[in-house]
Amino acid sequence: MKTSVPCPACQKAISVLRVATAPTPLHLRCPHCLRPLQAKNLTLPIVLAGIALGVLLGQRLIQESRVVNGLPGKALLLGLVIVIGFDLLASLAVINLGKLTERK
Repeated sequence: MKTSVPCPACQKAISVLRVATAPTPLHLRCPHCLRPLQAKNLTLPIVLAGIALGVLLGQRLIQESRVVNGLPGKALLLGLVIVIGFDLLASLAVINLGKLTERK
């Protein structure tokens, strides 16, 4: 499993952490040359997985708030951990399975 990939413009390494801290894993900039990059071949699967995760997580949080009469902090914390985990998995997918190209 790779933890970095070369930038298509300057050939310097872009790490998983840089992809994870981008606004989305699909729209990022090279930290060295600051050129905008995009991940090919992964846009649709990541967007669909993100929407599905958001719907499932939202349903679960609404159900939890109805049972407890208010949203408990543990449920929110668990939701946050799930979202961070999804972001890291999407970042690893971009590094290992995606093809980074310059965005036009």
